[in-house]
Amino acid sequence: MKQTKKLVVPVCLVIYTIIASCADMQLTAHYTKLAASTLTIPPYPFLHQLVFAPIGSILGMNTLIQQSQKEGKWRFNILLFLLLFLPSVYVAFQPYFFFRVPWLAFLHEAEWIKSPLWIAASIIVGYSIVSPWEKKVQK
Repeated sequence: MKQTKKLVVPVCLVIYTIIASCADMQLTAHYTKLAASTLTIPPYPFLHQLVFAPIGSILGMNTLIQQSQKEGKWRFNILLFLLLFLPSVYVAFQPYFFFRVPWLAFLHEAEWIKSPLWIAASIIVGYSIVSPWEKKVQK
C-alpha cells in the first residue's frame, strides 16, 4: 500500500505530461489556423501558457502532502511565493504585458514561446502556487 502511494504522483505526472503535450500541439495548430484565416490573433491564447502549469502543481503536491502530516497551523510563505511566482509569471505571460524590462530583451522575440524557458516558467507558476503552504508548529 505504501509503495502504491509513492507511485501516484509520478504516474499522474507522466499522464498529464502526455495530455499537456497533445493539448499544446492542438492549441498551437488551432491558433495558427485561426490567425491565418482571419488575420487576427484571438484574445484567449494565454490559455496556451497555462497548459504546463498543472505539472508544477503535481510536483509540489508531494511537499504539500508531507506538510499536511505535521502538527500545527497552516502558514503561507509569502517570500517564497514572490521569489518564485513573480519572475515565472513575467516570463510565461510576457507577450501579454504592456511593460518591458530592457535587460530581458531576448523574451521580446516570438521564437521564445516554444523554448524550454517558457515551458519551465509555466511549470514554476504551478509549483509556486502549491509549494509556499507549510505548517508552523505552535509553541
